[in-house]
Amino acid sequence: MPLNDSGNYALYPHEYADVENLESITVERGAVSKKSPFYVEVGGAIRIRTKPPKNRFSIELFPKYGTNSFQRFFGRIDTGIIGNTGLKAFVSYSGTSADKWKGPGKYPEHRDHFTAGLSWKYNRLFAEFYFDNNSQLNYYYRGLNYDQAVDLDRYRRFDYNPNLIAGHLQMLM
Repeated sequence: MPLNDSGNYALYPHEYADVENLESITVERGAVSKKSPFYVEVGGAIRIRTKPPKNRFSIELFPKYGTNSFQRFFGRIDTGIIGNTGLKAFVSYSGTSADKWKGPGKYPEHRDHFTAGLSWKYNRLFAEFYFDNNSQLNYYYRGLNYDQAVDLDRYRRFDYNPNLIAGHLQMLM
């Protein structure tokens, strides 16, 4: 399922949104219409619709906790329709962190996701604007090849390498 790059079919985590902000997900099979603005949709398309700002003021808070020090917080504030302008907006933030099940490592160290939406309606005119920003550190594990995966007694801790983390952080500084 090509989500972004039809050349290498890479999946980019920044393309995913918080499920609390989703209104609908539509899956289209096969070739899509020529009217589609995305040429990479050669094998179908998955269209994700962000939940628009609400007509009334509201606040949503969803804290979650679990094993392996899992913590997730989601919060969203909707302004509702502002006066007689037809303008409404929302902002949301989610933060996630957890330890690896094998022990310390603290990765994924975090996932911070910020979303904002603005909607305006005046008579028959209508406009929407959405912004997503995603920041996460969760790629510090080596994948195992087949031989390593078969011999997990020997390669159980091979995927986590603290030297990879230190080397990456030095490159960032």
